[in-house]
Amino acid sequence: MINIENNPSFLNSFLDYTATILNKSPNTIKEYNYDLNNFLKFIMYHYKLTNEKDAFYYHLKINISEYVYLV
Repeated sequence: MINIENNPSFLNSFLDYTATILNKSPNTIKEYNYDLNNFLKFIMYHYKLTNEKDAFYYHLKINISEYVYLV
């Protein structure tokens, strides 16, 4: 069983979607949880952000900017 209590709500929503709609295995969900939590921690540390929501929106902003630049 994975610990989702400390996850941001958007991560738990993604994990629920992946498990129920995409029908991924419990091991896949466990690894997604581990990898995405580590990624969020890296983003928070690297960009000196204060919470997971800031990290999510910062990364989203970067991706949108790159997409607009490429189009």
